[in-house]
Amino acid sequence: MDSLENLKSKEQLWSDFQHGSEQAFSVLYNTYFNLLYNYASKFTSDKDLIKDCIHDLFIRLWERRDTTKEVTSPKFYLLKAMRHSIFNALAEKKKLVHDEEHLAEDRFEFVLPHESLLISRQISKEQQEHIVRALNTLTDRQKEVIFLRFYNNLSYEEIAAVMDLHVDSCYNLVSKALGLLKKNIVKVGLCLMVINEIKLYFFLKDTV
Repeated sequence: MDSLENLKSKEQLWSDFQHGSEQAFSVLYNTYFNLLYNYASKFTSDKDLIKDCIHDLFIRLWERRDTTKEVTSPKFYLLKAMRHSIFNALAEKKKLVHDEEHLAEDRFEFVLPHESLLISRQISKEQQEHIVRALNTLTDRQKEVIFLRFYNNLSYEEIAAVMDLHVDSCYNLVSKALGLLKKNIVKVGLCLMVINEIKLYFFLKDTV
């Protein structure tokens, strides 16, 4: 969770950006680029498209900084804007591509990060693969809500705004997803300790 001091500093950073600080704008870009790239990469493997979307997003932010509303959580605001941007870009891409093989919608995929030292010290490579397979048995929306809620610490209200859902729907998605994960992980013979380690890494880590 973000400390009160960090929350205040992020609000101040956004305020400085709105008032034309190029340094604040640069800090925002460098701070959130990896987060936005990681999120968008769950929807498409097109690296150039993702980078173009991020760059276009920040260009629009700078050009419209005077009219941008007050923001208490830059992470939430930027994730919501990134989702809208990547979906629009993918829709436009599909209009330009006529080969049906390339028209299939990219799926929201979890990939176990190479730096997941916490998990790698506790379980084998084969068990890690079981974990990823368990995550990818979830529906796309279940995976996305888990990613936003536990990997990025967004509130249910923020997730509902990002994904254009009712708050109750977010609660239901998380509940069903966690139930399925527990069931599938137990099926492959992983103990409760490992399940807790997975939750600790995937669901409670604050990336920014």
